[in-house]
Amino acid sequence: MYFHKFKLSTFLLVLSAISLFAQNSYNLRQFIDETGDFATQPLKWQAKDFLTLGAIIGGTYGLMHLDETIRRQMLKDTSWRGSIPLELGRYWGEPATPLLIGSGLMIIGANHENNSSMKLGFEILQAFSYSVAINGALKILIGRARPSTGKDAFTFKPAQSLQNKFWSLPSGHTTVAFSLSTVLAENTESTGLKVLAYMPAFVTALSRVNYNRHWLSDVFLGGFSGYIIAKYVTKLHKQEKSPALNNQTPLISFSMQF
Repeated sequence: MYFHKFKLSTFLLVLSAISLFAQNSYNLRQFIDETGDFATQPLKWQAKDFLTLGAIIGGTYGLMHLDETIRRQMLKDTSWRGSIPLELGRYWGEPATPLLIGSGLMIIGANHENNSSMKLGFEILQAFSYSVAINGALKILIGRARPSTGKDAFTFKPAQSLQNKFWSLPSGHTTVAFSLSTVLAENTESTGLKVLAYMPAFVTALSRVNYNRHWLSDVFLGGFSGYIIAKYVTKLHKQEKSPALNNQTPLISFSMQF
């Protein structure tokens, strides 16, 4: 029911958080301008970008031939369902998680005039917005049946169904989880914390297959989608030199400085 429950109000909440709590930079105007650039990025792609896209599509298609085998193996042992690790992974991919973390960071950053916290919160919300927009469009365009429907891994209704049961590819939870984890990882220099940032995202992917909500290839494509989008967003701001706010020491960052 992930994207079935995802409505325009969620996007409005994201945009409202950005515009309300950012005054000089990392605000609604910046979000709109950068969204325009993001939408036109495919027009600027080079050969290596198309090769990367081809490799991801090829990998997704290749895994489709293993999907039913992996699903059968997963269904042999469902004792992990509902366990704390898998439930934490599921919640890591819920829309509420990046919305709360991102908005909270922006509120605190604005209150304490902390540009680093503002930046981190902005990137989390921005990557989340782009991820769910692209993911939702792909779900409808591809129209793949979820494994829980009992249909095989190659059952598709491309651009024909608005039913959640045909919104399997790519996995929305996994996309959101990897976009959040990637933003966190890109905002710390610690290798240990980078690894720690990605751990819940991989558990999210595992939970979606274990709960019979997605095929392996769904989480593969979802994971790469979230990762690439978040890498784009964070790279966009790394060279930014805007002296919008005074304090540059992170008040809250993934390096646990809070």
